[in-house]
Amino acid sequence: MKKQKGSILIFLLWVIAFLSFIVMEFGREVHLKAKTASCILEAKKDYFTAYSLIQEAIVRLSLPEDDERRILPNGQEIELSFDNQRAKIRVEDEEEKININLVDAETLFSFLTEKIGFPSEKAEELVDCILDYRDADNVPRPYGAEEDYYLSLSPPYKPANSAFKTLEELLFVKGITPEIFWSLYNFLTVYGKNVKYPKKEEKEPIMVKGHYYRFVCEIKNHFFVIITYYLGHGRHRIVYRNEYYKS
Repeated sequence: MKKQKGSILIFLLWVIAFLSFIVMEFGREVHLKAKTASCILEAKKDYFTAYSLIQEAIVRLSLPEDDERRILPNGQEIELSFDNQRAKIRVEDEEEKININLVDAETLFSFLTEKIGFPSEKAEELVDCILDYRDADNVPRPYGAEEDYYLSLSPPYKPANSAFKTLEELLFVKGITPEIFWSLYNFLTVYGKNVKYPKKEEKEPIMVKGHYYRFVCEIKNHFFVIITYYLGHGRHRIVYRNEYYKS
């Protein structure tokens, strides 16, 4: 009889332990889903805040010169708020950046060594790899890479052998790490026609019809980027949009 009671007690303890485990796992799953939902809601809030403030920035660019709310496309950060949420906004003329599709090897090398501060050897490697990635042939430069190199990677892929469609495509180029990419991001573009470095600065940046403009909205570590083509008279056409997180 005592043996039977002991067996029942052990069985009940196992049942209790099993149920406790189920409850703990369920609670953990509920907590994880709640946290995920909270992150999604916060990301959506950031999204609507960012695009509302970018719209406000577009309006402010077209205000009269004597209006203190007017902003300039000079890359300087300003703080704006929407729905009790503050953000940093800056507007940049893409013509002030170097077009990665048009720049030649000499100018790109000067930019990488003088502006970014790369050693000559590293700059030469990056120049050759970037130009190899965008040119139409399959003949590698001395420090570059073509199809054979990219097909040897895991997973393998082919170089574009054509113009870069977005700056993010640079991440596929041999030698371009995320750290290097972000060091280049604010100085390069795939829009506009500028191929000079350094470019002569204007006395005061103004909105120019036919130019592309980059709007960057920063909310905490959440960045939203929109590039527009300026049609004149305060009208813009969006040609690119993206968002990313930076720690």
